Amino acid sequence: MTLNKIKRWPLVGLLLLGLVFAAMPASAGNIDLGTAGEYNLFLLSNLTITGNQEPGRVAVGGDAKLRSYTVGTKVGDSSGNTLVVGGNVSSNIDPVATGNVVAGGKVNVPGWVDSGHIQEGSSTLPVDFVYESQYLSNLSNELASLATTGQSYSQYGGMYTVGDGTSEVQVFDVSGSDLSNATWWQSLSSIPDDAWIIFNVSGSDIDLTGGQWALVDWSDKIIFNLYQAQTLSIKNITVEGSILAPYADVTASGATVAANLVAKSLSGSLTTLGQGFSTYDGGGGGGVTPGAAAPEPGSLLLMGSALFGAAGLMRRRRKAAKPA
Repeated sequence: MTLNKIKRWPLVGLLLLGLVFAAMPASAGNIDLGTAGEYNLFLLSNLTITGNQEPGRVAVGGDAKLRSYTVGTKVGDSSGNTLVVGGNVSSNIDPVATGNVVAGGKVNVPGWVDSGHIQEGSSTLPVDFVYESQYLSNLSNELASLATTGQSYSQYGGMYTVGDGTSEVQVFDVSGSDLSNATWWQSLSSIPDDAWIIFNVSGSDIDLTGGQWALVDWSDKIIFNLYQAQTLSIKNITVEGSILAPYADVTASGATVAANLVAKSLSGSLTTLGQGFSTYDGGGGGGVTPGAAAPEPGSLLLMGSALFGAAGLMRRRRKAAKPA
């Protein structure tokens, strides 16, 4: 083999290696809900909610219609923004227990409400909902691409989950139909006490009912990632974890979410326990997303084109190097 041929092969090797790594499933890096993690309810579109109290803060990208509903009952910072709304706010009582209301549109409240803590018509909201929508969609897709570390399956009307016993981030693929039909959870096995748990739930229409007591010990470290869901119904259940469903319209009745609810919209009656999701820093600190997701088909196409282009370049060089 000539020296020129030896020099050419490392380029091909690197390109092939790139294709191999690009096709591999992603591994967990940093897992962070970003700005959404600062709000127990984070809706990208509209909120219509009745008769409850929300201990944490709430952000709504569209309009917020509140009926006998109070936000921020356990928020200690009276100078902070407790309710942030991109559109209009309508409430039959003071919408917040403490802190401020900031809205991009009008705020309609009874005349007896002191409006000193209410700012309407804001052109500079503290939340960029367009950016956050993209961020959360990317996060959901990247979590869905993580390699599984165990199995979660339905049996006898319940959900069973078996991990690998060692991983800091336990990842499970869950059928949306299995989850919707489950009325109870069996105790989790082979999952470390200090692990984070990601349930990647497939399916466009999901129902959450039944008991999840088996998940209580991990509730601040669990994400139900409904990466395909268009509709989500939550009825008579405490969801022991956070829900990440950036494309889903949620309806709720008698519902509680232990940590964060991130969705497209919400209507009905729901509250959270106010604890929030505990960010996973991948052991290295900083960062905001899991490891790089598996590439889109277009990315593979570009890499493949680069490979064939390099091969073509080498053929042209060989042809030019041949004696006349």
